[in-house]
Amino acid sequence: MSTELVFNVESREAGKHVSRTARKNSKVPTVIYGPKFKSQNAFVDENVIKKYLSARYEATIFSLNSKESALNGTKVLIKKIQMHPLTDRPVHLDLYALDMSRKVRLKVVLKYTGTAVGVKEEGGIFQTIMHDLEIESLPADIPAQLEVDVSEVRLNSSLHVSDIKLPN
Repeated sequence: MSTELVFNVESREAGKHVSRTARKNSKVPTVIYGPKFKSQNAFVDENVIKKYLSARYEATIFSLNSKESALNGTKVLIKKIQMHPLTDRPVHLDLYALDMSRKVRLKVVLKYTGTAVGVKEEGGIFQTIMHDLEIESLPADIPAQLEVDVSEVRLNSSLHVSDIKLPN
């Protein structure tokens, strides 16, 4: 199961002026939406978002912490982070409010373990093509990463998606 982390959010009004002012104060405009959730506008601290930019947090469930009762305790996934092309700062964040009884589609990072026989004994080079795999799962069953054992891979052979063992 994935790790659960917390986002502190503040509700906000919609509008260009409000968003620009917030960005100057290191707050990133955020929209929270989902199947059983009325869309809400909020702010998240920019430094918090920067910590979670890597791909390994795509399958992480976040819990929202807010003064507003409608947002407090909501379970979300990071759906999209828009970055400024020049400053490389987050400009906007989309959070997907989860329905814990409904399957979601997301990418999970692949972690390759072991040393391939083709590398160790036959002088080959191990080359990874896929770094993540899209899966469909209930939110409570989302794995943090999928381990792929490559120790049996020989020279001029390959692994296929069907060879990856998914957790039950």
